[in-house]
Amino acid sequence: YTAQLEAEWSLKSGYQGVDTGKTVRKLVQYMNKGEQFVELFSTLTLIVAVVMILVTLVMSINERRKELALMRSLGVGRMTIAMIVMVEAFTITLLGAIVGVAVGHAGVWWFENLILQGMGISVEPWAITQLETWGIAITLAAGQLLALVAMVFTYRMNLVEEIARD
Repeated sequence: YTAQLEAEWSLKSGYQGVDTGKTVRKLVQYMNKGEQFVELFSTLTLIVAVVMILVTLVMSINERRKELALMRSLGVGRMTIAMIVMVEAFTITLLGAIVGVAVGHAGVWWFENLILQGMGISVEPWAITQLETWGIAITLAAGQLLALVAMVFTYRMNLVEEIARD
């Protein structure tokens, strides 16, 4: 009967019938699509972050092979060197997560008025959402997993042969 009532009121002069329920449903569907886009973008960003952590770790190990080999030849144990790599990886991951969150929130703060004027959406730039908390936790866990891989790689590497190559 809602459609009939809307049509009846729209036919009368000076009145317009509007189905507010339908309008609110359309708005919620529109906002859900925006939320899905943000979640997809966040997931892709997280994947890129994990790949960047892996690339940084591999580059760091490759650049420091001779240094690690020298440490090994001076008597530093394999486990100690592997733990150094693990701590370095954790530090890179933690600093990356902190800087990423800070830059992301600063960007939202910087464009807060533009978002409000352009889309009519009021945002809280410094609020941390549950999705963001999960993203940080996943990033730190992935960083540690990659650090573990790098640690095993460093542990198995025959660093003394690195010195012999030169």
